[in-house]
Order: sequence, then C-alpha cells, then structure tokens
Amino acid sequence: MTFNPDIPVATQSPGVFPAQNQANMGRLKTIINSDHIFNNTAPGIPPNNDGTHRRVTLTNSSPIPTGPVPTDTNGIFYSFFDANNKSQLAFWDGTIRQILTPYETLLPIKVVGSQSLLNNADISIFNVTYDWAGTVYSYISVSPNIVWQYAAIIRVGSTKTIKNIEQDEPGPLHFPNLFFTGTDLRLRNTDGNGTQTCGWSIIVNRLS
Repeated sequence: MTFNPDIPVATQSPGVFPAQNQANMGRLKTIINSDHIFNNTAPGIPPNNDGTHRRVTLTNSSPIPTGPVPTDTNGIFYSFFDANNKSQLAFWDGTIRQILTPYETLLPIKVVGSQSLLNNADISIFNVTYDWAGTVYSYISVSPNIVWQYAAIIRVGSTKTIKNIEQDEPGPLHFPNLFFTGTDLRLRNTDGNGTQTCGWSIIVNRLS
C-alpha cells in the first residue's frame, strides 16, 4: 500500500481507513526519520531533541537555483555536479552564488601529525596531485629540548623547491629532514640517536 494524501474521505468505509492510515504514517516516519530524530514519545524538556537533524542528505539540484529566492526566505543551500561530474556544495541568496567546496581551492589546508620513526626511516606527510605552495615545520620534541626546521615549499608540476627559512637545534638532537619523491612530500628521521617521535605542521595553499 502506498501513501495516499486523500485519506480519510467522507464516503470511505471506516474499515478501510485504518490500513491506509497506517501506510501513510509509516511512509511519513520513514521519510522524516532518515535525517531527523523521530521520537514516538516526547522525551520531555529538557532535553528535547524532537525533529533535530542527525544529518543533512542532499540530492544534487537540477536545475541549479537561479532568480529570486521564494518569498519570506533568504537563501538556498544545495549540492550540484561540477565540471568533473563530482558533487559540490553551494549557497544561493537570489543574487550571489557562493561555491563552498572543494575546500582546498577556497582556503588554506592544515596538516599535522607525528610518527615514531627508526633512525633514517621516513614517512609520507603530504601527497596530492595538484600544484601547491606552503610552509612546513618538522620537529622532534624530547624534554627539555625541541629541535625544529621551518621551511617554505613549492611544487609546480615536476618542479619542487624546499627552502629552509629557520631552524633551532639545541642539545644533541637533529631535526627531521624534508624531501620529495615524485609528488610525495616525505619526512625522514636523521637525528642519528635512534628511534624518535617526529612531528610535522603544514599550511598549504593550492595553486591549481
């Protein structure tokens, strides 16, 4: 039995209505409960999460919104297919369209991490196919000392440059080295004092 918005009707037998009503309510609950909290019994106040979103699921808009937004509304949040047939997010206020994704084309990217590495072992810390420029800290922290290197890095196509800006090496430790293998920016423990926990902090701007 499918949803029927015309139920009940004055001429319908009361014996028919319950089954159709159950089908209607079941369909409504399934639809609402997919993205919203649907409590069969009110949970009370506080707290009361009736109807709150557990997620927002979007189907790409076709056509893409244009022209004025509906009366008494202020904007339309929607997803769409980009030129590469990938889903992206946008906001339309009736005049200006703001494309919200992909994020790496709109704002700097932060990448941080740490890894325990054997002496002379290395690890991939940033590997993307697009061109980029950014800054990287590589460091080892062993109380009471921290050794670090601060470098400017740019990669355009097959051309890569790592330029050391500043460094600090108090005590016997040596900061981890940075190098490329193809598009892969890697970090190597060259401290020479055995296994160390090596860290990195990267800020990247996409160039293409």
